[in-house]
Amino acid sequence: MADPALDIPRFTAEGYLELENDGAWKHEFVNGVVYAMSGASRRHNAIAGDLFSALNAHLPLGPFLAFALDMKVHIKTAEDERFYYPDVFVTCSPDDRGDYASDKPVLIVEVMSPSTEHVDRGAKFAAYTSLPSLQEYVLVSQETARAEVFRRRTGWTSEVYDGAADITLESIELTMPLSAAYRRVSL
Repeated sequence: MADPALDIPRFTAEGYLELENDGAWKHEFVNGVVYAMSGASRRHNAIAGDLFSALNAHLPLGPFLAFALDMKVHIKTAEDERFYYPDVFVTCSPDDRGDYASDKPVLIVEVMSPSTEHVDRGAKFAAYTSLPSLQEYVLVSQETARAEVFRRRTGWTSEVYDGAADITLESIELTMPLSAAYRRVSL
């Protein structure tokens, strides 16, 4: 006999978007399964906010747009479809005009928490790096001044920045002090 607790409801991408874009709660979508997102901590939000502000202030007008927290990234391949909410991302394509989701980010930043680090380094890393437009994926620590940058041009190998180092984001031609991400938090 089947266990009803294991009967997970499945959604189409269209059904998910209809519910998500009108709802009060945020969910991520992975191949028909919808996962509720928990709220982020004060520290997480402060770091993501400072990163968004720095990126947004740097970007020229035009097709360059930075998004934070409430805009989704859509990943679709022949066998996989996902919608994730990155903490911060940048798109530079004039063809990337979705009202609720982007499928052409060049830079994605995730601020890691202990409960999300394994997903940020695992499933999200694999999904995000399958996007042809993506040039850099950045993981930022909440616990210490540390960021890891993974670049397409290096085969997605990790480059670590910590302490008082300047971090370089090649995809948007920005070099800034890593400390700019931690202006509002005590480490």
